[in-house]
Amino acid sequence: MTFSIELFPETERTADGERLGRIRVGEFTERFVVAALPGMIVEALPNEWGRRLRHFLAGAEAVALMTQPHEMWVLYRCDEIVFVQNQLLTPEWPGSISDDGRVCRVPARRTRTEDGDPISEWETSTEAVRSFLDRYDRPT
Repeated sequence: MTFSIELFPETERTADGERLGRIRVGEFTERFVVAALPGMIVEALPNEWGRRLRHFLAGAEAVALMTQPHEMWVLYRCDEIVFVQNQLLTPEWPGSISDDGRVCRVPARRTRTEDGDPISEWETSTEAVRSFLDRYDRPT
């Protein structure tokens, strides 16, 4: 199993000039748009992701890796298995957000929508997240 999340160099952008990132979870890979968060420049996001992932490995049941003010990747722990979902901050989102726009509480993992449709999620392991952080934290 694999896991990684990264911010692409500033020279790699969408046709509209937006910054890009990429997440890999097992065989799943997706590029996504990255935007500054309240009080945080885009270049600071990888450090914030690393901080949140270390919190996750220290025992948190779930963490949110914000990619834009209204979008995030959420990691849920189930023993050594990690489920990753992409979530949007909508008025109905059941988590909680601080006044500065940061996630304070990640909602419990759901696998189905209110209509009974499956929610897309990808599986990896705590070991894969740990391996990513070991590479990320290693000095170059």
